[in-house]
This record gives sequence, C-alpha cells and structure tokens, in this order.
Amino acid sequence: MNRTTVFSKTGKGLLEIKNKSNRLSKDQFRVLNLVDGKATLDDLVDKSRITEVELRKVLAALADGGFIKEFTNPTATGDYTSVTIPPVPPSTSYVDDLDFTQILGPAKSAKPGFYQSAQTEQRQREESERKASEAAASKAREEAEKRGKEEAARRAHEEESAHRIREEAERKAKEEQARREKLEAEMRFRLEEPKRLKEEAERKAREKLEAEKRAKEEVERKAREEAERRAKIQVEAAARVEAERKRREEEERKRHEDEERRRREEEDARKRKEEEERRRREDEERKRREEEERKRREEEEHKRKEEEERKRREEEELKRREEEERKRKEEEERKRREEEERKRRAEEERKRKEEEERKRKEEEERKRREEEERKRREEEERKRKEEEERKRKEEEERKRKEEAERLRRELEERHKREEEELLRRLEQRPPSEEEQRKQREAEENQREEQERKRKEEEERRRQEEDERSRRENEERKRREEDERKRRESEERSRRDDEER
Repeated sequence: MNRTTVFSKTGKGLLEIKNKSNRLSKDQFRVLNLVDGKATLDDLVDKSRITEVELRKVLAALADGGFIKEFTNPTATGDYTSVTIPPVPPSTSYVDDLDFTQILGPAKSAKPGFYQSAQTEQRQREESERKASEAAASKAREEAEKRGKEEAARRAHEEESAHRIREEAERKAKEEQARREKLEAEMRFRLEEPKRLKEEAERKAREKLEAEKRAKEEVERKAREEAERRAKIQVEAAARVEAERKRREEEERKRHEDEERRRREEEDARKRKEEEERRRREDEERKRREEEERKRREEEEHKRKEEEERKRREEEELKRREEEERKRKEEEERKRREEEERKRRAEEERKRKEEEERKRKEEEERKRREEEERKRREEEERKRKEEEERKRKEEEERKRKEEAERLRRELEERHKREEEELLRRLEQRPPSEEEQRKQREAEENQREEQERKRKEEEERRRQEEDERSRRENEERKRREEDERKRRESEERSRRDDEER
C-alpha cells in the first residue's frame, strides 16, 4: 500500500453503508464512506482529517473485513494528473458479490426477477459512477495542468527531496506493516487454535448425542432451514460470512451423517443376513412343529390379526391427531416470529431516522461554524491588508519627503558652492590650468556621486517593489489555496449528503 493506491468498495461495503449496522467504528465508517474508486491514499488523508498512520490501520482493517479492496496502484513517482481511473469491471457486480444462492443451493420458491433487477440497478450505478469519475478526472487534470504551469520552477526543486522523503517513509511503513501483520497472524493463530479444538470436540460430542434424533427431525429441520435461508438472503445479506461458515459446518455434518448412515446400513445388512439365516433354521424347526399345531395356530393367528388391525387403526388415529396438533403449533410459532420480525424492523427504522436527523443537525452546525470561521478570517485578512496598505503609503510618503528634502539640500549646497566659487574667481586672479583641472575633477566626482546615489535609490525602490509584488503573490496564492480547500470541503460535504 503506497500513497497512490486507490481502493473501491466491495458489495459488503456497499451494504454496510446502506444498512448502517454499526459494526464499524466512527473512523472506519467515515473512511469507508470516502472510498469511491477514485481517491488515492493522499486524498483520503486530506479528506478524512486523520493521520496517515491511523488511516493505514483503518484501511487494513476494512480490507481484512472484506469491506474494500485495492482497485489500482499507479507508479509512485508518476504525475497524479496523468492517472486514468478505469471503470469498475462487470465482474465486481452486486450479484457476484452478494448472491448467497450460489453457495447454499437454489431455493425452491425464490422470487423471480430479484437479482435481475439488482443487477440492472448496479450496472446503472456503475455507469453513473464511471461518468462522474471521468468528469472529475478531466477537471482535476485541467486544474493540475494550470497549477503545474504556475509552479513549475518551484516544484522542480522540491520534487527530488519530497520523493526521497516519501520513498523512505513508504519503505519504513511497509516494513512496519509487514512486521505487524506477521505478528498479528501468529497471535490470531495461537489464540484461535484452542478455540477451534474445543469447538471440534464439542461438535463431535453433539453429533454423537444427536445421532439418534436426526432421522426423525431431518425433514422438519430441512424445511425450517430452507425458510430461514430464504429470509436471511432477502433481509440479512450482510451476514454472508456467517452463512458461509454455517454452510461448511452443515456440509461437514452431512458428510458425517452419510458416513454414519452407510455404516449403519452395512451393519444392518450384516445383521439382517444373520437374522435371515437364524430365521431360516428356526422356520424349518417351526414348520415341523407348526404342522402339528397348524389348526390351533390358524385360529390364534386369525384372532391376532384382528387385534393388530384394531391397534393399527387406533395408532393411525393417534398419529393423525398428533400431526394436526403439531401443524397448529407450527402455525402459531410462525405468526409469532413474523410479529417479532415486524416489530424489530419498525424499531430499526425508527433508530435509523433518529440517526439521520442527528447527523443532519451535526452537518448543519458544522457548516454554520465553517461559514463563521471563513467570515472571521476574511474580516481579519481585510483589516490586515488595510493596515499593510496604510503603512506602505505612510512609508512611501515619508521616503518621498526625505528624498525631496535631500534633493533640496543638495541643490542649495550646490548653488551655494557655485556662488562662492564665482565670488572667489571675481576676487582672485584667473585660476591656473591645474586649478581648473582640479575644479573639473571635483565637479565630475560630485556628478558621479550624485549618479551613484540616484542609482542606489532606484535599486532600493526596485527591491521594495519586488518585495511588495512577492507579498502580493504569496497573498494571492494563499487566498487561492483557502478557496480551493473551501470548495473541496463543500464538495466533500455534498458527497457525504448524497451518500447518506
């Protein structure tokens, strides 16, 4: 599992989202809700608001539980914007993932069209999800290309160091995950081994004790299990793992029953042969004696047959009454179970509506707080910009006045020097060529000094302008990032509302 791994929900995960059976923790349910066949591990970290280490643990638990599966795994060093999310293949349909009738055998009176309509609904859902994923991927690519052009220079320097850090973190995470999985597998095996042995011993003991009762209860048990199996397929599809375990136990029990039945049949056949042989010898002796007492025995046999016929009719009448009483009790039991099931469904529906109302109120409160926080940040940002603008204008005004004052003093100084030089020339003799040369050099040095100061001032202003532009660019990028996060938050909230 690396940072570009993409997961998708299994049929069990879809049923968990739909039924909300509360078998998952809050974090696990939120992560399962965010898995959509498009989001990578990085996207899930941003959306779930939990750390990457905790997210990896949650994803591993969901994958072990059969709620999600790894969908695709692009190259870690590739550009995320170039990844094309393929549509979910038809082999992962609702029917393939949840059809328990293929495991438990065909039902005698299954409702026609149930799985066909479910399959049609799943295909429509897959088509809509594929179109939505393609549109989202296209939009994401366009935005990523735009951002890539603006940030190409910065990313060129950061990608190499980020890549090294990411590889090191993934390597350590994989090593830690492998060690933890190995340790967990060993611990599970050690903890479950005594339980398996105990269950096997108990199962054998139960089979031995119930061997004499199975022949009479077989017909009733099969009818009851068939009815319960159809009800579980329609109502409790999420119990597929439990049904699979029961099926294996039932097959094992039937196998033992078949072996026991064959053994009993062989034993009965052997005993029957011995009994036939014994009877044959006895019949020969009996025939010899019966020939002498045939007349007396015929009379007794006639009376005995009449008595047996009377007893048989009485036995049949008793069985008929018992059968009618048994059917009446079964009908009462069936009505009682249906009433209990109706009450249970009504209670579940009430709890589900209360949970949806609570989540809706929490979502409205969260949106209200986010809106207040956004307005507060915008107000603070506006005040900060106004303060910066005021300070910048004051600084520019101060510098402008200082520059004007400096130029005024330089101009006054230059005029003063020129007047003094002019008076000195008028009062003295004409200057020599050396003095004129020095005077020209002094004037040239003065002009160079003034030019140097002017260039320094221009350079200072240019740097200030660059710094101001840089701050404006950073501020603009920050605003864009805040806006992007806000849109993502709204989009995430909208998806959560749609999924609920």
